[in-house]
Amino acid sequence: MDVVGAASWLVQVVLEKLVSDGIDAAWAVARSAGPDPDPGGDVHRLRSRLQSLHLVLSAAQERVPRARSEALLGSLRRLHRLACDADNLLDEMLYHQIHHQLHPDEASDTSSSLSAVQSVVSKIRGAKRARLGGDEDATVRIDDILRRMCEAGDDVREAIKMERLDAVVTCSGQAAGMDCRGWTTAYVTEPKIFGRDAVKEHIVQTLISAEACGVNLSVLPIVGDGSVGKTTLAQLVYSDARVQGCFSKRIWISVSADFDEVRLTREMLDCLSTGASKHEGITNLNKLQEILDEDLKSKRLLLVLDDMWEDNDKSRWDKLLAPLRCSMNGNVILVTTRNHSVVKMISTMDPIHLDGLKDDEFWLMFKSCAFGDEKYEGHPSLQVIGKRIANKLKGYPLAAKSVGALLRRDLDGGHWMSILQSDEWKLQQGPDDIIPALKLSFTHLPFRLQRCFSYCALFPKGHMFDGLDLVRIWISQGLISSGSKRMEKTGYHYLNDLVDRGFFQKSTYYSMHDLIHDLAHIVSLEECHMMDNFDSGSGTGHATIRHLSINTRSAYKWNPHACSFSPSDNFQRKLAYIGEKVQTKNLSTLMLFGKYDKEFSETFSKVFKEVRYLRVLRLPTLSYSIDSLICNFSKLIHLRYLELISSVPGTPLPEVICQLYHLQVLDVEYWVHLSTLPHGMSNLVNLRHFVARGELHAKIAGVGRLKLLQELKEFRVGKTKDFQIEQLTGLRELGGSLAIYNLENVGSREESMNAGLRDKIYIHDLLLSWCKNRFDVSSITEAKVLEGLHPHCGLKRLHITSYGEMLVIMDCPRFFLPVYPYGQ
Repeated sequence: MDVVGAASWLVQVVLEKLVSDGIDAAWAVARSAGPDPDPGGDVHRLRSRLQSLHLVLSAAQERVPRARSEALLGSLRRLHRLACDADNLLDEMLYHQIHHQLHPDEASDTSSSLSAVQSVVSKIRGAKRARLGGDEDATVRIDDILRRMCEAGDDVREAIKMERLDAVVTCSGQAAGMDCRGWTTAYVTEPKIFGRDAVKEHIVQTLISAEACGVNLSVLPIVGDGSVGKTTLAQLVYSDARVQGCFSKRIWISVSADFDEVRLTREMLDCLSTGASKHEGITNLNKLQEILDEDLKSKRLLLVLDDMWEDNDKSRWDKLLAPLRCSMNGNVILVTTRNHSVVKMISTMDPIHLDGLKDDEFWLMFKSCAFGDEKYEGHPSLQVIGKRIANKLKGYPLAAKSVGALLRRDLDGGHWMSILQSDEWKLQQGPDDIIPALKLSFTHLPFRLQRCFSYCALFPKGHMFDGLDLVRIWISQGLISSGSKRMEKTGYHYLNDLVDRGFFQKSTYYSMHDLIHDLAHIVSLEECHMMDNFDSGSGTGHATIRHLSINTRSAYKWNPHACSFSPSDNFQRKLAYIGEKVQTKNLSTLMLFGKYDKEFSETFSKVFKEVRYLRVLRLPTLSYSIDSLICNFSKLIHLRYLELISSVPGTPLPEVICQLYHLQVLDVEYWVHLSTLPHGMSNLVNLRHFVARGELHAKIAGVGRLKLLQELKEFRVGKTKDFQIEQLTGLRELGGSLAIYNLENVGSREESMNAGLRDKIYIHDLLLSWCKNRFDVSSITEAKVLEGLHPHCGLKRLHITSYGEMLVIMDCPRFFLPVYPYGQ
């Protein structure tokens, strides 16, 4: 991954904390000698220093996108570590400030908060003890960390100067760090093309049809993942005799990432020129287009633009095509691209979506690459292994070539089996290998999408992603920038952008192609690791891992003698080894997939006993208490995302959850027997999503404190303060569906107006309900209460139950008439 971008992003995270609400107060609480008379001044100076550092890194990201020199890499890694330390420390300072606000009467709060913060800082500095006063207070120490970050930034600045000088020598005019695919031509280089006859015929018939001839300009995109065969298909169409006879001029241009209208126009003119070129030395686009228009008069043109990436500025595309639209000759542009966003921008015809080859065609191609003959029937044992390997390649022609070349070196069963088991082929880095071809798409991603995509390496292959859940996890890790839009909306934009660029497929759920998942694993090796192959000795992870997941689904095998599932021999050993290899204390993500037994629970608890800085924790199928898995659960004060799944009857949520003040997502939807909630749920002041059954939503006492909450499925009005309707007043972020029950407990219009329904603009489905068996409530009071429950004008559905003896439309206030027709 982009090391410069990673450091820049983390510095930005620290900066955002320094401008967040409450940082000045947190700074004052952390002072050992009492509140600082000017805490804002300290914070302002630190912001200025970090902003300067961030500008350096942003400039470096533009000019040297991929660091190569050891000096620069070393400086960036040092900066990354310091930024992680500063982020964790500021996070704790803010945590203790929240605790101070929630419990202002606790006398020991300030000293305990200070002690905890200073303990963290002293560990960061490598000190042997934490001091509680004098000149070594927490704010001085965080200042020291940030000062060293700026020093590391100076080292980065100097290393960048050297990096740029090296780039001049080594890049031969190419943009530093850009992986270039190389120019393509119209000539097919493969001796035989497998499985594309039908789609080729469809494209040829489309191009020579009367429809295409009768319009001024048609644009037909071919879209698909890298290495799936788009260019080869375009070459087949371009060289077809029927196409040659239908178009008097044909031009092939390799576009790549450099979408330059002047260059592309000059290349078109180069292809059209037969003698002395009229455009020699001309760089003015208008003049070049005049010449192009003149050369194309009365001629029908087929223009192939291979490997197009530009999807940001449609005006540049329109400018390039302007002279081609001047005639009614039936000009056609055939475009190959990896990005669905390009298709949306340019297509005038239904695009061709190119997937991998079908199994039978792919097997013929695979045999041709591995044995040299598609009809080869020898080596029956190799054929069996070969089919298992071929199934993993998902029909990608380039994958067949890459793996076939490896297999063909040695027609031996042991060699083939080692390739099947070790995935050695994924490590091949030649220009015609599959992963480098796919990695080019990753290189072209903006850094914000690179981080989100690479994080998905933590999920098992074949995982079906719930879009909202994935976005919530990204937010919890700080991967979604906060701005004028809701982060959830921005996250969905990121996710759909990755769909457009071919990294996800979307149906009911989002999914990732196995080869794309392999790419995610490769580009995230230093930060993300998934333990899921307990039968091999590979994949133990780097010491720098910050995000870890464990998939136990392959760890247990059926034991016919014991008539039960037993763990594989390597299971416990690898689990223990990961604790030695990875610095578990620094983990930011820990996720479990699959079931496990008591022995695993005990080993897991020992291995991860020091976890402290987790932001995301997923513990499914809890058969034991949380403490049996995470022994210091109460100390996970950095948690943003917590997913707990349990099917054990009578197991309550631990009360300590209510002390995780940074928690943004609490997911207990599949805690099937959960019937009560801890009393302090309203202390989770940063909670954005409580994923649970509706009846549990109704049991949150004092829900009005959770001002960032975005879903409240049920609210039952009660007589006590914690359940009065005024609890809804400040919950302006609520969206989706809201059901308010027991409205007979509301006594007046003024009281019902405290629900603030008019301000809850994200709610689209509202249910208002009175108890059927209520007594002593006048119809006049009910009417007034209903009138005070005025929703916003964008409400989509309104349901009213048990209002008065009978619901009649004329009984409703005027504002209900447009949204609640009679009888619905």
